[in-house]
Amino acid sequence: MSIFKNCKWIWINNEERPDEYADFYASFELADTAGVDLNISVDGNFEAYLNGQLCAFGACADYPHYKFYDRFSLDKYCKTGKNELKITVWHIGVPSSVYAAANAGLIFNVRQGERELVASSCDILSRLNPNYVSGRCKIVTMQLGPSYKYDATALNKAELCRSVEVEKTYNINPRNIENLRLLPRVNATVSDLGGRILVDLGRETVGFLDLELESDTEQELTVIYGEHLDECGRVPRIIGSRDFSYELVAKKGENKFLGAMRRLAGRYIEIEYSSPLRVRYAGLRPVVYPLDKIERRFENELHQRIYDTCAYTLECCMHEHYEDCPWREQALYSLDSRNQMLCGYIAFGEYKYARYNIILLAKSLHNGILKITSPTDTELPIPFFSLTFVQQVYEYVKFSGDRSILDEVMPVLDKIMATFAGRIDENGLIPAFPAPAWNFYEWTDGNDGSLRDNTLRYDLCLNAMFIYVISMYREIGGKILADTHLMRKKLNEVLFDNERGLYKNSSIDGCFSVIGNSLAVLSGAAGREIAERIVRERETLTDVSLSMNCYFYDALLSVDKSYKDYIMKDIEEKYSYMLSCGATTFWETIEGASAFSNAGSLCHGWSALPIYYFDVLNIK
Repeated sequence: MSIFKNCKWIWINNEERPDEYADFYASFELADTAGVDLNISVDGNFEAYLNGQLCAFGACADYPHYKFYDRFSLDKYCKTGKNELKITVWHIGVPSSVYAAANAGLIFNVRQGERELVASSCDILSRLNPNYVSGRCKIVTMQLGPSYKYDATALNKAELCRSVEVEKTYNINPRNIENLRLLPRVNATVSDLGGRILVDLGRETVGFLDLELESDTEQELTVIYGEHLDECGRVPRIIGSRDFSYELVAKKGENKFLGAMRRLAGRYIEIEYSSPLRVRYAGLRPVVYPLDKIERRFENELHQRIYDTCAYTLECCMHEHYEDCPWREQALYSLDSRNQMLCGYIAFGEYKYARYNIILLAKSLHNGILKITSPTDTELPIPFFSLTFVQQVYEYVKFSGDRSILDEVMPVLDKIMATFAGRIDENGLIPAFPAPAWNFYEWTDGNDGSLRDNTLRYDLCLNAMFIYVISMYREIGGKILADTHLMRKKLNEVLFDNERGLYKNSSIDGCFSVIGNSLAVLSGAAGREIAERIVRERETLTDVSLSMNCYFYDALLSVDKSYKDYIMKDIEEKYSYMLSCGATTFWETIEGASAFSNAGSLCHGWSALPIYYFDVLNIK
């Protein structure tokens, strides 16, 4: 029986608009305060206050046709007698890499055991929120979507009215992961530089903007956040089309603000002001997914620093779901999360969270492959990532022993594998997917999918990866068949360069890469000789990126376990370099912040791979 059987989806009116904030008010009576829960689902983000205290917050990452709800214990916020509940909902309404646009809505109830104390209905009073400025649709990044502006001078003049019922799905499922936790304030170094205040949090931090300040006048403040400082000692705000800023209108006198609608991430915050301002506190209040970290002690101090920094990188990239990077995107990708899951099994013994993410990814199936992220409306799939999804399901079953997930995701795997098998043409290989697909493999020249026309070509990474994962798929019960023996033969005919003795990136490309040849080894098309040649001639090849070291290392270990020392040296060189540059989390690519025209992230979950390889290589 649905937890929401007596509830209705509601909104403030039938004239919703994108980037709109609405307040909903309810009250209930209690004789005792034990066992009281809030069950809630929204379109977008929300923050809930019980008796004036923040009691719940979150972003309901889901799809319009498949909703999740969260349950929050209210016990420590309750009192005997009358309790006042306020829920502010941010209807985002603007598609992005982390949000699939839908009509506005809120559904909730408060229950004490089996007794429903209050339920969403048209009797719930509501109004447009006066402080968050609605309708601006100012974009931070195309992946994150809108920022916010908060006006502390605005008064609650809008009249409270009855809510209206809106049409949304009642297929609402429990999220079945832990709620995010808001941690205490962290110490930060605050410097007033005249017209701007610079806050150094000391390390990469992910959380809510937390300000306590006194202003001599009403004034608009611009809050900029980032992971590094530019050559002028400023926090970069505008990077290409991105705008890493939020606005607050401070009232005269004391101002307190906790921005629970949106997580920010970075090490630095810059507050631009025009009139005298005294800061009592400024920082990011950490928001974390609760984890049981498995402590590991290493004899080598560098190995310890690498492991601990990798673990913290993972923690910074886990919230409503796995995130590629918390600063620029906060998006769930299959390839990124595959790396994160693999490391998380070892660092945290975490399976429930991984299971939920796999199911959320499966809901993004569209035209036989996964969308680029989940949830999203974006029509830009990365076919290679759908093959990675097959691998991460296989690994989840292998590590957790939980085969029950296959009841839900095996039909998705079947469709993915049928899509790829169905594209094998008369040449015995899978041609690169046509637009709008992005034939991306990694952030290196020749494998970044920069060639986006529909020229017929056969990519090494795509075909080798399909051959590699089909055995995994069959091992967990998959039925789609393909003649992989013939595909290996065709890889050698079409993509092997006899003069160079290596596989080229594609049938129209004369370039050679570590990742492509590593996947050729893993596919079984190549063997020890190619692995040895990759190592011997690595400096002449397009090198592998941080995210894809896993396939390089796995290829070497598949032919000879004695590559342990080589792999450890490779990890030590790359990761000690980042640490020597002051990294507190590990980067998206080895270029750091300068990558992607100064938009490289300095905290990227896919770069935590040493955790897994320290375990595989039995590093003590």
